[in-house]
Amino acid sequence: MLRVDSIRAGERYHYCGKDYQVMEVDDQRVQLRSVYGPPQVVYQYRAMLNRAAAQGKFIKVQEAPIETDANKIIARLPKKEARQLEVRFAYVHAVLNARTGSVTRKTFPDLIEKMVEELGPHKAPCYTTLWDWKRAYLCAGNNCVALLPNTFRPINKHISHQPREVQELIKFNIATYYWTKTPFSKTGLIGSIRLMLEHLNLRRAENEQFRIPSESTLYRIICEIDSHETIRHQCGAKAAKKLHYWGASTPEPDRLFELVEADTRQLDIFLVNENGKSIGKPILTLFIEVKTRYIIAWHISFNPASLDTTEIALKKSMSLDNPHGGVAELYVFDNGPEWIANALRKVLWLLGAEVSYCQPGEPDEKSHVEAVFKTWATEIEHRMRGTTFQNSKVSARYDAEGNAIYTLEDVRTLFSEFLDIYHADEHSTLGMSPNEAWSAALSQQFKPHRYSEQDLRRAFWRSAEVTPHSSGRVRHDNLLWWGPAVSYLAELRPKVKKLLLYFDPCDVGNAWLCHPLHPLEIQPLNPLHPEYQNGLTLDFHHKIWAQRKAVRKARSRCTTAEAKTQLLWKIAHANATRQPLPQPLMLEHDLTDFEQLMAAQSPPATVARPRVTQPEYNPNTPADFTVSKGHH
Repeated sequence: MLRVDSIRAGERYHYCGKDYQVMEVDDQRVQLRSVYGPPQVVYQYRAMLNRAAAQGKFIKVQEAPIETDANKIIARLPKKEARQLEVRFAYVHAVLNARTGSVTRKTFPDLIEKMVEELGPHKAPCYTTLWDWKRAYLCAGNNCVALLPNTFRPINKHISHQPREVQELIKFNIATYYWTKTPFSKTGLIGSIRLMLEHLNLRRAENEQFRIPSESTLYRIICEIDSHETIRHQCGAKAAKKLHYWGASTPEPDRLFELVEADTRQLDIFLVNENGKSIGKPILTLFIEVKTRYIIAWHISFNPASLDTTEIALKKSMSLDNPHGGVAELYVFDNGPEWIANALRKVLWLLGAEVSYCQPGEPDEKSHVEAVFKTWATEIEHRMRGTTFQNSKVSARYDAEGNAIYTLEDVRTLFSEFLDIYHADEHSTLGMSPNEAWSAALSQQFKPHRYSEQDLRRAFWRSAEVTPHSSGRVRHDNLLWWGPAVSYLAELRPKVKKLLLYFDPCDVGNAWLCHPLHPLEIQPLNPLHPEYQNGLTLDFHHKIWAQRKAVRKARSRCTTAEAKTQLLWKIAHANATRQPLPQPLMLEHDLTDFEQLMAAQSPPATVARPRVTQPEYNPNTPADFTVSKGHH
């Protein structure tokens, strides 16, 4: 079984389906960094790696590049180091085999003359250095490797020289006061560590007190902390990843439409409407064929970035009307809602393609489409009026929204002209332009498979059961459509309560209706509010209604259900016959509060009967005295 103790820096292991390289082996943890794919830094404890090695999940795939075997080191020494080793070993051997006894300071010059005759001219050591060589040689068990100049020795961190309790106290101070968003300075951290050690020694016996490290030692310990972990705690994982970034170039595809990348980005420019009023920044969705670097589809609108905007450009890239369109073998998309992602994966699988979703914060997984965004931004977008420059310092001195002059159609026209130049320009990685690369790739294989607009509509539209209204309208998800087909299909025999609605999530202005028992007879519908629904994605519609609901809820003191209940209470009290007089007054003064209504509904207090006054009893009244009623 492999032990983690044998791991050395520079080795590579296969762990959890990926290849990792050992960067640092600490006392308790091992730092691993991914070799291929997105950059990833992993910290694992030795016990965890021991368990994974026993299960066959932690496998060494490459040895460390530096060998430290003694014989190999001696055999490969340069001439200068080999000469120094020869001189040192000769001196030590002469001291140990001295027949006249031990070498003293008086006899040391005679030894130097003798060694010059044997070894030739060389730089002789001093007396103290000679005895240091002898001591190192004997302590190493008569191993000449101890006499090597700059002999390889494992580099131990300064914290490993401290007792275990002192190490734990130093690590506690680092984790508590240094690995925070507002860290101590190194001077403050050193003072905190020394002060805690002093308080710790006060509770210990004199013969058990710890030696407090010097300030320079503690400074070296702090400087030896892993910089990646320090930045991750102080500035966040994103800053640590940016500083410790690495990556390799992705392999080039062998065939046309083997790989297509897609991404959505908000443009750094404010646009205006027809009246010159600023209306915000648009969203750009882009599809690029990786082998030829050709932009096969794009879309610019004010719809927020979502999978719906991705589907708009996706359908354009597969359309039969697109001369550079086609279905790819693999699509690389951004992350979307899980249920939509699964639906899109199934649709693309039916069309003969697969989809892969990038990890958040990994732009290298779509490096080619990111390069197009950067080229467009630096060469065109940041030269237009109304741009934000993607820089807070520059945008603070420039009123981007006040200088906006371009409309949405202007930006679409400029981007189309930019693509014409982009496709005709030579790319360094291709050695030719995307137009030439497209022609060369297309001549070596069959034409890409494309779909008609009707087939794409059927593949990507969504359906729902709706109830036809007598006004000739249907409603679904707070959207309304109308048309003569509603009343016709509602009365079509056999009658059904629900009709089948098809709508396009990329443009909710497009909808179709059919009878569930006549699925082939599909009739088009018109949007009831075309100025709102045309060109609107379903995702943007959901966000608009969520905002409306939040505003309505903030403005009203109670929900609609509560208001309806209070109205029913008012009517119930008005209809009550137990108290006819107070009710009109209550309705007149609009007493709709819950406490007031409950108080009014409570039964009146029981009226007490008047007490009959009895004559006072005279104690001198005779016992046989009686009063008769009704007699005189």
